[in-house]
Amino acid sequence: MTVVFSPFIGQIGRAEPYISNQELEFSATASALDLDQLVPNGTQTAQDRALYELILRASAKIDAHCMGRMGTLNATSFTQNGRYRMDRQGRFKIHPSYTPVLAVSSFSWGSEMGNMTPLVLTSANVWSEEESIIINPAGTTTTTTFSGPSTLSWLFNDNSMGEFYTEFTYINGWPNTFTSASVASGATSIPVTDPTGIYPGNSLQVWDGMNDEWVQVSSTYVPGTPTVTLTNPLSYAHGKGINVSMMHPNVKQACILFVCSMVRERGQGGGFEISPTGEVVQTSGKSSGFTEDELQAYDLLDEFKQISGRM
Repeated sequence: MTVVFSPFIGQIGRAEPYISNQELEFSATASALDLDQLVPNGTQTAQDRALYELILRASAKIDAHCMGRMGTLNATSFTQNGRYRMDRQGRFKIHPSYTPVLAVSSFSWGSEMGNMTPLVLTSANVWSEEESIIINPAGTTTTTTFSGPSTLSWLFNDNSMGEFYTEFTYINGWPNTFTSASVASGATSIPVTDPTGIYPGNSLQVWDGMNDEWVQVSSTYVPGTPTVTLTNPLSYAHGKGINVSMMHPNVKQACILFVCSMVRERGQGGGFEISPTGEVVQTSGKSSGFTEDELQAYDLLDEFKQISGRM
């Protein structure tokens, strides 16, 4: 039996945390919570893993709310297919499911299924905007007028009715990755787990508590390389697992609030919480405030909701 796969199956179900454990623990928002009893009588390793799982689920809630059941705010390489018609200038105007569009890496097209021709991409035939991709297969900005039969008549024959099958891959979203190893102060590069969406000239935030810092990607950096070279040396040393990101701080704060909500909802396993007056009180059962945390988180995410990505 022949099985024909959809080109986007490789992206379904991907989850990436928006914050590290250290970020959550350093956050003033979460400082009132006892995070050492997420797993009753568990080791510190078990507590850290449970916290990571909560962050992952909070990140998934953000993705589902903002991008629908398949999308993510993380920078990803997404392969999509569709049927499109050319305009009078011979251009495809495509509004991809997920934005912002950072780059286009491939495009194939044809009037018949299974018989598409890859286009060699150049700056003359691809134009990407925040929420659209313009493809000009002819690679020219001029308009040519034909009379009578011509070599381009097949573009509008009865087989295609002016509609073409396309498959294209593009990079979308915001770079969001983590250090894959410790790095020393003064280093001119950072090793990361996933370089998707990182390009020369990008400004990245290293989220490391008291050692937060901005860095800029060097003009000599080769996209896709897991060691990101920088224009200036690092001001601080950073450990393994530190978040390196272009993600908006509001998204990260929403992730923290979702985690706080889940911890409060389950009652923290009989943990402790600091009251508004500074008093340390023991809690049991569900703690109050988890609904308010969720509402604040959703408010912060309003600017990131994408209708086109919600299939």
